[in-house]
Order: sequence, then C-alpha cells, then structure tokens
Amino acid sequence: MDSLAIGAGLGMGLAALGVALGQGIFLYRIMNIMGKNPKMTPFFLTLSILGVALVESSAIYGLVVSFQLLSAEFTNPLASVGVGLAIGLTGFGVGYGEGTIVEGASTAINKRPEERNAIMSFMILFIALVESCAIFGLIIAFQILGNKEIGALVSAGVGLAIGLSGIGVSIGEGILVKKAMDGIGEHGLRDNKLIIPFSILGIALIESCVIYGLIVSLNIMTLPAEKGILAIGASLAVGLAAVGVALGGGRL
Repeated sequence: MDSLAIGAGLGMGLAALGVALGQGIFLYRIMNIMGKNPKMTPFFLTLSILGVALVESSAIYGLVVSFQLLSAEFTNPLASVGVGLAIGLTGFGVGYGEGTIVEGASTAINKRPEERNAIMSFMILFIALVESCAIFGLIIAFQILGNKEIGALVSAGVGLAIGLSGIGVSIGEGILVKKAMDGIGEHGLRDNKLIIPFSILGIALIESCVIYGLIVSLNIMTLPAEKGILAIGASLAVGLAAVGVALGGGRL
C-alpha cells in the first residue's frame, strides 16, 4: 500500500508547484510596482491577498485528493498515479495560468489606476473561467478513486488525458488574458470595449480542448486493465494535441 504515496505526492506536489510559481510571478510584479508607486500600496496589498487566496485553490484541491488517496483501496495500488496526475497536472497549469492573469491585472491597474475596480472585477471573472480546468481534474480524480478495480496503466492514461489537456488549456488561457490585460493597460476599457467579450470568446474556444480531454478520460476509464498501453496511447493523443492547440490559441 506504500505505492499510494506516489499518487498522493504527485497530486499535492505538482499542484503546489504550479500555485507557488504563479503566486511568485504576480507578487514579484506587485512588489516592483509598489516600490515605484507607493501611493497605491494599500490597493496593491489588497490585490496581493486576493490573488493569493484565489490562486491557492488548486493546491487545496491537491491536498484534499491526496488525503483521500492515502486511504484508498485499489486492487493495484499503483493506480494512485492516475489520481495524482489528474489533480496534479491540472492544478499546476491552473495555478501558473491564474498567476499570469493576476500579474497582467496588476500591470494594467498600475497604468490605469482610475479603472482599478473594473480591472480587478474582470480579473476575478477570468480566474473563475480558468478554474474550470482544476474542477475537471478534481472530478476525474474522484472518478478514479471510486473505481477500485481500475488497472494501473489505465488509471495513468485517464490522469494524463485530463492532466495534459488541463495544463495546456489553463496556461494558454492565462497567456490570452495577460495579453488582454496588457491591452487594457495601454488603451483603457473605455476605448477598448470589445476586449473583454473577445477574451471570453477566446477562452471558450480554447476550453474545448480540455472538454475533449475530459471525454477521452471518461472513455479510457471503461477499459479493462489489460488495455493499459491502449489507454496511454489515447491519453497522449488527446493530451499533447490539446497542449499544442491551447498554447497556440492563447498567443493568437
């Protein structure tokens, strides 16, 4: 049963790594801004605390799943790896992607302080949209936990399918939103009214990649244990394709 610790470590470790990187990215930017613009320090301190709290959610999902995993009873304990990949990879991507969103918002607010409340509201909206990838990872992780007879390679395939697609989509969406925030900082919201609807549309289009990963994950889960290599192949097909499309779409 010690093998369960591998999945728990992956789930908690990968999610925490992405969250820590994301938080470090935007906190570094905010500290630089406060050093140059001390009059806005109270607002940016509030933004920092809010950003940390929002981005932290992915690590909390990883923590919850890891605790559940340590008491799981799989026929093959190595099936825990799939659970760890599902919540860990999606958590990594979401934590990093949301961190870039807060970074972009802080830069835009520094350039357009008169629109700071509106920019912060849109930041929260975009973070909520990106969060869906972590939710999908959480759903798949609990689905695997509920299937005690799942094979180790099949479980890994399920986790890779949603994990790879989730990490690509969440980082791609973070890139897209950061570019939108840069545009708001340069031109303001009043003279750039289409940028928010355009960004939401872009997120919706990129989101389709993780939906495909979710569908394939659920289908892989029905495979018998002896079809493990097939499961890995299917997961790599949808996962790597999603990473490429999402990262490419985020830069358009």
